[in-house]
Amino acid sequence: MRSTLHHPISAFANEIGLFLGTSSGSRSFGTPLVEVDMTKQAVIVKYRVRPSRMNEFLSLLRAHIVRTKATEPGCLQFDLLMPHRQADTVHLYEVYADEAVFNFHNSSQTLADYKARSEPLLLERSIEWCMVNE
Repeated sequence: MRSTLHHPISAFANEIGLFLGTSSGSRSFGTPLVEVDMTKQAVIVKYRVRPSRMNEFLSLLRAHIVRTKATEPGCLQFDLLMPHRQADTVHLYEVYADEAVFNFHNSSQTLADYKARSEPLLLERSIEWCMVNE
């Protein structure tokens, strides 16, 4: 399965370990450079599902959506979209209150469990992380 995640430079900055200075001008090692953005965050996901596995995949996905909405109050929207002309394709549109809420979702055990169970059913997954511009 091919999987792609597109994310802003802030995640890269965290990965390479850049740090912020404190207000006194001294370096504060161990403090990530990235400040949490209070802007709503959206995720657009595209799945291509293996032949004859769509019903099984949709069952897992719908359960994941219900669990996420029930346990993550910062999840503002989680839509399942089915294209008219692509029988093997599913899209998700998710909106989170801010970057901290999105990061919590992205590191949750619920998401990890869903990914582990759904991966064998997929041919491809692509994820686009976006800022909601209101």
